[in-house]
Amino acid sequence: MTRKTTREARTQLAGMLAIAAAGTAAYWVGEGAAGGLQAGAILFAFALLIFLGRRWSPTIETMSGVGDERTRALTQRAAAFSGYAMACVLAAWGLISAAAGSFNATVGAMSVVFAVTWIGACAWDSRGG
Repeated sequence: MTRKTTREARTQLAGMLAIAAAGTAAYWVGEGAAGGLQAGAILFAFALLIFLGRRWSPTIETMSGVGDERTRALTQRAAAFSGYAMACVLAAWGLISAAAGSFNATVGAMSVVFAVTWIGACAWDSRGG
């Protein structure tokens, strides 16, 4: 790893640990100590898996997004695929629930967020963003 990559990996670890701490606190408040500790264990373990596992697994390296241009491109492609898959799931879920007579407002809101961010990203990127 280069100095820049090492710095990026450490910065990413700090961010993941901060998110794990926030998730632990949120579950602790909402679910109690047992729920908080369980969520915290999962979140902290995942952060360490990403941080330590990138050296031994190309899949985890791609999941981390930290590395050379190839790794960053693979991460970007994987994220785009996941985003489109979620968009299809949300669209199907919204249509099926509406047809069943019980439209889910949360799914509708998530669909709108995806559509707005996708259109915004297309506009930004098409202008050389």
